[in-house]
Amino acid sequence: MRHEGEVTPLRYSLGFLAWVRGDMEEADRFYREALVIENKLSPNGVEITKTLNNLGLSAWRRGNLDRAEEYYRQTLTIQQKLVPGSLDVAMSLNNLGLVAWERGDLDKAEEYYHQALTIKEKLAPKSLNVANTLNNLGLVAGARRDLGCFQTSVSRSLVLERRPRAVTCFPAIGDFL
Repeated sequence: MRHEGEVTPLRYSLGFLAWVRGDMEEADRFYREALVIENKLSPNGVEITKTLNNLGLSAWRRGNLDRAEEYYRQTLTIQQKLVPGSLDVAMSLNNLGLVAWERGDLDKAEEYYHQALTIKEKLAPKSLNVANTLNNLGLVAGARRDLGCFQTSVSRSLVLERRPRAVTCFPAIGDFL
């Protein structure tokens, strides 16, 4: 007989595979099963945050922004208690920024992205994590038609990536024309 702690990673992995396939219902089912086990083994433990985050991603992917925000806030609350100032906290802040962005709340999105960027630049200054958040800030600047900020954010992002590519904010350039 397997111990519940051994089954949790399996449920988590099966949830991830279902998510990659685009089967959000199945992904959610596996993530919720993992969450029940994780809550029994270690309520409010750091392992729970991975599952809560993935439930948030699933909700976000389906366009359920309220539910996604709820999961991301739960994740952030636990992370701020257990691993404050970590890259995990930065990821949760970035995810909350994505929700704000989707809602059209550019001020809140920018606030979350800047908080995430501060952590990422401190802990992993030349990483793709920093480039990703700079790219997100570029999207906000593009939506505001702030060409200077847009160019600065995207340029810094591309330098960190060490290779030119068509970043997701390039379509926003057409808005400036």
